[in-house]
Amino acid sequence: CTMKHDGSDIKIISQSEFSYNNIGYIHARWSPDKTQIVVVGGPESSPDIFPLWLMDMNGNFLRKLSNNGFLPIWKNNNEIIYHKPRGNSIATRQDIYLINIREKKEFIIYQQTDTLVITISDFHNVGNYGIGYLWDKSLGFENEPVITKIKINDWSNYEIISIVFGTIIES
Repeated sequence: CTMKHDGSDIKIISQSEFSYNNIGYIHARWSPDKTQIVVVGGPESSPDIFPLWLMDMNGNFLRKLSNNGFLPIWKNNNEIIYHKPRGNSIATRQDIYLINIREKKEFIIYQQTDTLVITISDFHNVGNYGIGYLWDKSLGFENEPVITKIKINDWSNYEIISIVFGTIIES
């Protein structure tokens, strides 16, 4: 759906039913020019497969961008950054990819390691950086994520914004 900031003028773009064999739509993001949507799920999805689809603003599927993608972010009107599991489940290590939708080319831009795991949740094209979570074993934060501003394609160039500490309380 789209709507105005006050909740009025609701327009349903597309609907999907959630079932065991279909995850529905998740992580829908529209392009910077607001003419297209990238969505995870839809046709061919399952609890372990998260296809990445390009849709128009009328809910029509234009084409499948990837067989398995997660957390898509538009870098610009032609490029999408997303996470792609190495295995058959989102619980596996996820590398970061960039796909050029005009050229239909996909590139890996960051391969997760045992010591540095990065998840990008938003992108800012001025300065070419992402905001997300980082687990850096060398900093001693391997069990707790830190919120980080990360320079895209210069992954060692990051700035810790906040440390996230969690406590498990048993009842």
